[in-house]
Amino acid sequence: MTSQTTSTLYTSWRTEKSIRIATVSADRASLRWRLNSWLQGEGTFGLRSGGAVVHRLVPFGYLTSSGTTTKGSLFQSAINDWQSNAGVTLTSLRHFGSSITNTTKIAAIFENQRNRLLASFAGAFVVPRVPEFTGGLIPRRCPPPLR
Repeated sequence: MTSQTTSTLYTSWRTEKSIRIATVSADRASLRWRLNSWLQGEGTFGLRSGGAVVHRLVPFGYLTSSGTTTKGSLFQSAINDWQSNAGVTLTSLRHFGSSITNTTKIAAIFENQRNRLLASFAGAFVVPRVPEFTGGLIPRRCPPPLR
């Protein structure tokens, strides 16, 4: 092995990197009130949001388990989603005499959600006109230095 392949810079550049960061939060609120002796109202609200960011880098020249080198790749994605719901109910409880009871309930519910995903992938790293990276190109002849 040459000194170039045993240096820590060479080793850290030749390793595959993967990073994932995720967050989630959830909130809920509820309110109940009695308008009078026979009418009751209730309101609820819920919100959940989350997101994740993923980075995956396979460097140019990364050695696989079979010993072959790769062209390198880069994958990045960002996920952002949220969902919310809200509801309102009115409940009426009426007694007519000792044997008849009327219960009436009216409700309205609202729900909404959004899911967003942004992802990009590069299957190879290309560095044009640099012979150290392509291996097959011969550098162009530079003009002679001025004297």
